[in-house]
Amino acid sequence: MDERKKGIPKLGCLKYTGPKVDHPDLSQIEFWGEIDSEGGSELLQYNNHLFQDAYRDFLDQRLEIKQEIIEKRPQGPLAITYKIPSNPYRYDYIFKSPHFHVNFMDHLWEESKNLSSHALVYVT
Repeated sequence: MDERKKGIPKLGCLKYTGPKVDHPDLSQIEFWGEIDSEGGSELLQYNNHLFQDAYRDFLDQRLEIKQEIIEKRPQGPLAITYKIPSNPYRYDYIFKSPHFHVNFMDHLWEESKNLSSHALVYVT
């Protein structure tokens, strides 16, 4: 990326078919196969300095919420935004540059499931 653009605040939304396991521990995330054709693995594993996973950032600031999620789904996903019939996944993401602070974030699966195969991701 052009060096001049690094200081510009950025938001990005992504429907990313992966990871296979959205584990609470970043080191245990598993991807579908060896080829990441959509490029999301670098975003999710913080291998860049431009974007952060807004939900992981939100949970890192609210450890009690993160702990509740880990107790419900110790192997992940952190949130449910897609299901194939009974397997839940988090396929919908918001990525942000460090300029932005997430006050609240939720994945509205129950409210969205009759309208779409994906959940609405709400963030303030």
